[in-house]
Amino acid sequence: MLEEIGEQVDVGRLVWVAENFFEFQGTPYHELGLYFRVSLPEGSGVAQRDKPWETYEDNGVKLIFEWFDMDALPVLAINPSFLAAGLRAMPAGTEHVVERD
Repeated sequence: MLEEIGEQVDVGRLVWVAENFFEFQGTPYHELGLYFRVSLPEGSGVAQRDKPWETYEDNGVKLIFEWFDMDALPVLAINPSFLAAGLRAMPAGTEHVVERD
């Protein structure tokens, strides 16, 4: 997260091991994602942002970050799509998810 949003986070437990099958720009992918519970440090400036902000990946792709209320998750275009419901009802243990977006 330091690279993506410029903030050190505290990494907690592993929540999901997700296999995601999707197509991007005509190429099929099989992604294996490890999703951990994380928290920002107390007093984080990132947590206080109230509008979108941009960063760039190494290959020049612009990334736009924005905070949303949990109630907005069902109507947002989130990938992998299991996250829209999963973030609102996090499992007590680690779950394996297979998604075909």
